[in-house]
Amino acid sequence: MMRILFVLLLSLFSIIVDAQQGRSIHGRWKIVSIADEEMYYNFKKDSVSLSPVFSSPMDKAQAKELIALLLGMAGDGIFIFGKDGHYELLHDTKQDGVGTYIVSDRDSLITANVVRNGVKVIEKMKFYIKEQLLHLTKIDDGRSMKLVLEKLPEN
Repeated sequence: MMRILFVLLLSLFSIIVDAQQGRSIHGRWKIVSIADEEMYYNFKKDSVSLSPVFSSPMDKAQAKELIALLLGMAGDGIFIFGKDGHYELLHDTKQDGVGTYIVSDRDSLITANVVRNGVKVIEKMKFYIKEQLLHLTKIDDGRSMKLVLEKLPEN
């Protein structure tokens, strides 16, 4: 009997701790930073870090163009993960994609079925939450893009 009580209390404690750590992806998340193999950009601090690949002045000019492009694509980017499986991506408050998503906690994988500009796409993102920030790594055939997002207050 004491063993059963101990297991129940331990289970209840772990559920409470998980809830307090905010491990759910449900809600509205704003992009804080974006990175790939060649660059890192922090939107909150307006800071950039470039890999040694961008060593010449011409390369640095190309890097600035890349950063401007990223700002245009991801600036004010908001991911919405609804409790009902609704998925939405906003860019400068305009809808950039809408669909549904599922989460595989076992694989730490989010799979979103999204319609963008009339085209259906499947987006796969590895994820984890650390220090109340959502870390996403987009998985596709191209470059690996890493995003860090902070949760926005609920309305």
